[in-house]
Amino acid sequence: MSPRMPAGQPPRLRAVPPPAAAILAATIAAMVAAMVAAAGPAAAADAEAGRRIAEQWCASCHMVEGRRSGGDAAPALAGIARDPGRGPGWVRAWLNAPHPPMPDLSLTRAEIDDVAAYLNRLAGR
Repeated sequence: MSPRMPAGQPPRLRAVPPPAAAILAATIAAMVAAMVAAAGPAAAADAEAGRRIAEQWCASCHMVEGRRSGGDAAPALAGIARDPGRGPGWVRAWLNAPHPPMPDLSLTRAEIDDVAAYLNRLAGR
């Protein structure tokens, strides 16, 4: 049984001896590395799949690379891709929660990543 602390005083913390602290730090680092390795590599975004999504869902309003026809109601995708204020993070956020007049396409995260990869390719990134 541990000695009782006077009321209102915080408990005393014991310092971890240096060798034990090093072992604890190494154990935590090994556990984190194992969890990362177990998760496996993240699937890389596919710019070609993003182009196909853009042709299917975006071409009615935006000009899509490689198409002779497309909408002109919204900026061309190449222009969006090259706009320095509209990087990949902006594109992902916009596609997750678009504002009118753009409809919510309900794309999955993987599809959004693919479209962002396609726009990066258009921008030369």
